[in-house]
Order: sequence, then structure tokens, then C-alpha cells
Amino acid sequence: DRSLSTMGLPYPAYSALVNGSAVCSGYASALEHLCGRAGLFCQRVDGTRDGGDHAWNRICLAGRFYYCDLTAADAEVPGSEAWLQCTVITAERAKTEAYSPFRAGMTVDGIDEIRSADREQPSAADAAAKAGVQP
Repeated sequence: DRSLSTMGLPYPAYSALVNGSAVCSGYASALEHLCGRAGLFCQRVDGTRDGGDHAWNRICLAGRFYYCDLTAADAEVPGSEAWLQCTVITAERAKTEAYSPFRAGMTVDGIDEIRSADREQPSAADAAAKAGVQP
């Protein structure tokens, strides 16, 4: 398959798919490539995690955005519960591990789930007011 040649794929993604090992940017680029081939919207997200540079993915499924980080899953058995827990970035995990995308305005399901440590989650009343819903 010519799409897996280093000419058609960024080297880090090639390494993840062909050699089975990569750094975060390789896993994120590989997932972006595979999702694209399957017709799914997926983009690589560059930012920081726990204060260091990191890359993960933003995927759209059924009109909703989800964040996924395959890097930690590399050390787990594929398909295991531990592996599944590593791949999904929940709002709680994003806060605990200090995920912060470089690109402003990235959201999960329309709510800014990945925030700077100094910002608080909006209250239910604030969210309702923003949506124009009266209490």
C-alpha cells in the first residue's frame, strides 16, 4: 500500500504503523491517517500535558467531538480495560493530567472540557443562561 510509504505519510506515523513504536506525535499522526482513510474526521491536537509538549487526537463521531490519547495505551494490552482507560481523555483526566491544547477554543461536546488550571467549570446555571434557557 503506497499510502504507508514514508513519501505519503509523516515519518512519525510511519514508525507507529510499521515499526509499532513512536512518540506521541507519531501515534497521533497515525490515528489521524487511519481515521481519514476510514472517512472519519480526526485531527491531531498539539499542546501540553503535565507541562510538557504532547500530541493527542480530536475525533468526531455522530456529530460529537471526543479526545483520544494513544500514547499511554502503548504500554497496555490492546483491547483490555486498562488500554481503553488510557485512550479516552475525560474531563476529569484532562484536568488531573493538565492537558492544554495550543489551539484556543477546542471543545468536547460543545463544552470547553480542557481548560487552563486557573479557570473553573461553569455552573449549571451559567451554562443554562448562556444557552438562553430560563430557570
